[in-house]
Amino acid sequence: MANVSDGAGQGSSHLGGETSGLVVPSVGKLASLGLIIFSSLAGNLLLAFHVLKEKSLHRAPYFFLLDLCLADALRAAVCFPFVWAAASRGSVWPYEALGCKIIAFIAVLSAFHSVFVFFCISITRYIAIAHHRFYTKRVTLWTCVAIICTAWTLSVAMAFPPVFDVGTYKFIPDEDQCNFEHRYFKVNDSLGFMLIHNWTFHGPGATGQAAANWIAGFGVFVKGPSLPRGYVATSAWMTYAQSSVNPVVCYLTNRELRRSFWTSLAQCRKTAAIGPFAHRTDNPVAAFQINAGNQP
Repeated sequence: MANVSDGAGQGSSHLGGETSGLVVPSVGKLASLGLIIFSSLAGNLLLAFHVLKEKSLHRAPYFFLLDLCLADALRAAVCFPFVWAAASRGSVWPYEALGCKIIAFIAVLSAFHSVFVFFCISITRYIAIAHHRFYTKRVTLWTCVAIICTAWTLSVAMAFPPVFDVGTYKFIPDEDQCNFEHRYFKVNDSLGFMLIHNWTFHGPGATGQAAANWIAGFGVFVKGPSLPRGYVATSAWMTYAQSSVNPVVCYLTNRELRRSFWTSLAQCRKTAAIGPFAHRTDNPVAAFQINAGNQP
């Protein structure tokens, strides 16, 4: 984007530099990012623990979901605190340039991995519906492990070249993060890419999610090459919030996950209530169980 490329071109001046004067960070940005970090870590780790604990969820789609949760949690735990640190210092990167490249690599790695995993989930869901017998026989644990490893390999291949200044990683002040240097964009390329993916907006299988994912990009065609900094910052914050949305969407749309979650929660409450009195003989339930166990 044109206005982002201007900020990116000045990214080197924002690496470890000092602001000229007192800079008051945006309280709204810091509060929202703190909420995103907390909700992303809590939601993704809860969902990951839930999938690991419940044996009924040890199946192909949930293995991919587990991997996606861990990738989002990694990004929230490693990358977002540095975004918060930069935002609190007035959109200035307070660390070395090498650290900027490392954080950008992890962020881009997680982003590409999420894309590849969503693609794999879509393919496996189609196979499960169209070729159910093949799916039940061939899509096993080790098949999922191989697919996940392939997704990580492709993600590393996509994210690693900029470390050697091939599509340089820079600090983007408008986004308060280290990311790809946005040098330019072409309207015809963006429009062609959108038209290629237009089939996901309508027709069989359309859910509206593809249109929602394009919300941040629609402004390019409305505003033109020059975008306001607030628009870019809002779009970046939407990508940060995306890491915390996945667990919420999964629990809201997946009946099996909800049922399993409430069942596990009820069992935990029951265990916590009975646990302290389980071995006391003055507890009628425990005494009955002990007497029943002593009978021949």
